[in-house]
Amino acid sequence: MRRCDASPGQGESFAAFKEFDRLLRIYPQFGEPEADLKQEGGQVYNGIVPPLVMRYAIVEDRRLVLVGALPVLLRYEAKKPDSPADS
Repeated sequence: MRRCDASPGQGESFAAFKEFDRLLRIYPQFGEPEADLKQEGGQVYNGIVPPLVMRYAIVEDRRLVLVGALPVLLRYEAKKPDSPADS
């Protein structure tokens, strides 16, 4: 992955990407199980490392982690600070 400092928050995304790599190597079951892979005997997971989310599969008997696409940004609305008029 090539690092580029063009957009705000990109450092946070890059750190989350590196954390995905670390977690998938040491404990790939960190995500939430989503579906079973009937043909391969594995499971599909959704993993979240804010601000990224990634879908991946694990085939445990083959000790295999499959990533079909890069992580994507989570969509969330930033909470607006309370204004003095709201008090």
